[in-house]
Amino acid sequence: MRDLNPLFERIRLRYQKNYFDTIAGNFSREYNLTSTQEYNLQRYLERKTQQNAAKYGQVLTSDQATFEDLIRASRNFERDDGIDEFMENTLQGEARERFKTDRLAKKNRARPGRSLSQDRRASINSSTSTKTKRIRSSLSWHEAPGTTIP
Repeated sequence: MRDLNPLFERIRLRYQKNYFDTIAGNFSREYNLTSTQEYNLQRYLERKTQQNAAKYGQVLTSDQATFEDLIRASRNFERDDGIDEFMENTLQGEARERFKTDRLAKKNRARPGRSLSQDRRASINSSTSTKTKRIRSSLSWHEAPGTTIP
């Protein structure tokens, strides 16, 4: 696995940079960050990148590391550990309250034991059921006496 370390590290760095750039761009737009706040957010995300690289490097250079450990370590950097506290300290007033509300809603959506796809499926099934009921009720005046719409 050590021989593949440079390759895996480049892949991880590229993916992580894109991920953190997306976070920074979304936060900048959603909460109208000033140039100083954007700069501080970028520095924070760069520090996170370095911390994650150190953790990832430990897994890659370990003699006992398995491929499963490598995959697990490569996914761990996507966690937003610490970003909530950083943004709460950075934002002020209404933007801070909106951020807290948005993050709380995001955490509530990602319930333990359920994947996002399960939540989406449940949402689609619920809305489909509601739409079906509306359609049936609107068509009910077209029914002939003694018949029902399946």
